[in-house]
Amino acid sequence: DFGISNTQYGLLQSAVSLVNTVLPVLGGLFIDAFGTSSGSILATSFILIGTSVVAMSTHYQSFPIMVVGRLLYGLGSGTIVTIQETILSHWFTGKGLAMTIALQIATARLASFLSMGTTVPIANATGFYGYAFWASAFICLCSWIINFVYVMLMKRVDEHMTEHELAKLKRKNTFRLRHVLIFPAAYWLIVALSFVLGSGWTTFLHISSELVKLRFGCDDSTAAHIASVSQLLPVILVPFLGLWVDRNGHRVTLLILAASLFLGTIILLGFTTLPPAVGMFVFSVSLSVGPISSISSIPLVLPLSTVGSGLGLFKSAQNIGNTILDIIIGQLQDAHPLRGHSYDRVMVFYLYWGGLTLLVALTLYAIDRLGWDRLLQLS
Repeated sequence: DFGISNTQYGLLQSAVSLVNTVLPVLGGLFIDAFGTSSGSILATSFILIGTSVVAMSTHYQSFPIMVVGRLLYGLGSGTIVTIQETILSHWFTGKGLAMTIALQIATARLASFLSMGTTVPIANATGFYGYAFWASAFICLCSWIINFVYVMLMKRVDEHMTEHELAKLKRKNTFRLRHVLIFPAAYWLIVALSFVLGSGWTTFLHISSELVKLRFGCDDSTAAHIASVSQLLPVILVPFLGLWVDRNGHRVTLLILAASLFLGTIILLGFTTLPPAVGMFVFSVSLSVGPISSISSIPLVLPLSTVGSGLGLFKSAQNIGNTILDIIIGQLQDAHPLRGHSYDRVMVFYLYWGGLTLLVALTLYAIDRLGWDRLLQLS
């Protein structure tokens, strides 16, 4: 409908991840130094403005305006996740952290599932695809209002704290920049896995609907529903996984499983004739077991006062990978003789990338076992 090439689509997707290659780090430092309330309002405001600009661009058929909107959206989207996970890390450190992060992930996956399953029906029902973007902007407005209410409630909580409680909280959360410079090796391996596996998940989600449509001959609506399967299972499975990880640990084992399933997804969807729902189901299992294991590992290896910075670096690594992969995938499609109507070269690329993710996960397991006394496997 918009009349853009696959390379332009890749640039559009990378507009968000490009902004967030550095911003999550700066945002994490800001959060550690000044708290989450100010950062959350700023982030949700950028998200609301960005989605509104993107929705407006559909009326003018303007690719540059849409890119500007995606950039504004990117200024908030990367940081807001860091803020959410930092809040949870401060509230639930030592007990129930994996479960609470799991609920946050499940909620996000539910939103993604609903968006993937309703975009085409909204466009068909209204006769204009732009209304799907306006629906997204309305949801972002609701999110901004909820965030504002949360900030006001937290101010009331602070007003009722005693001086002793405030002093204790301040000591607990005191931020020192030098702590960031001496993060342990285990943390940097988690970041490396975020770069390869996290970017693999995200960019594959970007193309999954069109991949199903082109390779298996589905119409737009059917392809969107099949692709949305990848978002459904995490909604159901992730909360139980969070509870299991809190009780049993085995985070690195689950990361190896996630990498293996991602590689299996590429093989099923790119090199077999099995129904695409099978491959998307396998992908959804990978999306379920991976994020909760990696994110809940970070507070185990970092001081509480630097968790925001650590999560910011973690997100930046993934977004750097997203930016690189989105552009590569678009170029691979446009360079194909069928000019964007085949994902053959893209799936070969993902096959090698999936092998790399498994190699990094196995390296993390070996180093955690040999050098860190299986710290990341603990309950």
